[in-house]
Amino acid sequence: MSVAKSVSGKKIKECFLSAIEDDKEYTLDDTKKAAVAAFKDALKSGQGKKRAVKVDSDGVAIKKPPSKYNLYIKDEMARLITENPDKERKELMKQAAINWNKSKADAGDATSGAAE
Repeated sequence: MSVAKSVSGKKIKECFLSAIEDDKEYTLDDTKKAAVAAFKDALKSGQGKKRAVKVDSDGVAIKKPPSKYNLYIKDEMARLITENPDKERKELMKQAAINWNKSKADAGDATSGAAE
């Protein structure tokens, strides 16, 4: 089973143009071979973009704060684990997600009722 790999067109174009000479004529097969070689070269040279890490003045990486969902799931999982220590974590996570959706729906009903 092969995994589909992708490379930016800009990188392929750079590799292809560096492999092609202006004053030489190429057949279709030569062009195909050059294109495949350019793709492989671009794949080797570009391992993808790295995300920029935000750093504070002390040089410590800045993390984004947890979302309401993250905070809810953390608390809910702790509660469910203490109530059901014998259940699998996967089942508890499903229950926590169901509880999140219920609480979100209840909060939505409460806010929509206040608007009327």
